[in-house]
Amino acid sequence: MGDVIDFKPRHKVEVELENDEQRLLEAGIVSLWEVLDGPSLKDKIDDELAYLFLFLQFSGVCFDNMVEENIIIDEEGSLSIATDLREALQDALKDIERELATNNNNTK
Repeated sequence: MGDVIDFKPRHKVEVELENDEQRLLEAGIVSLWEVLDGPSLKDKIDDELAYLFLFLQFSGVCFDNMVEENIIIDEEGSLSIATDLREALQDALKDIERELATNNNNTK
């Protein structure tokens, strides 16, 4: 296994969940999205729906990789991700950002 990502939420939110593993997985995906700077794409994508679809695709890839155990979230919420997968996800987001910048420059 590769990198372990500890994240600190920007806002303090207290939610009491009783044995809700699904929410733990979802929180891990959102945290990974933030660590990889996915939210910065929101300002670069004109259509909010397109941004949401991008995040859904990202989360689908994450869930698939959880099944393959390339992403593991333990009971305490610590996320472990294979180094090559993290790099691939980060590169994909950077590629999308470059493509958006190129498209925006061509339309001006």
